[in-house]
Amino acid sequence: MEITLINTQRPGIALSHNVVTIPMERDARLIGSRIRVYDAARRYDVPVSTLTGWADRGLVRVYDRVPGLLELDEADVALAVSLYRQLCEHVSAQRAGRWLNELLTN
Repeated sequence: MEITLINTQRPGIALSHNVVTIPMERDARLIGSRIRVYDAARRYDVPVSTLTGWADRGLVRVYDRVPGLLELDEADVALAVSLYRQLCEHVSAQRAGRWLNELLTN
């Protein structure tokens, strides 16, 4: 699956320069791999609070949640981080967060 973003904020520029395609695929090697939230934060350079929020909103699968332990699906984490970073290259961080939420919850 791919996401295509079209920049409508720049009239007069050729359409081919305003279209960005972002692939939306999980890394097959990571599917089913569990990763603790603190390890994911270090590995993907994302705040723990962001990962916890994504887990709470259902953007990443949660395998285990007990006090002091939150285990996530690493393929979901990698996909969410990748999409968010790519979206941030083209739109504001706030808009990228909203789009990420739309993409991963629908």
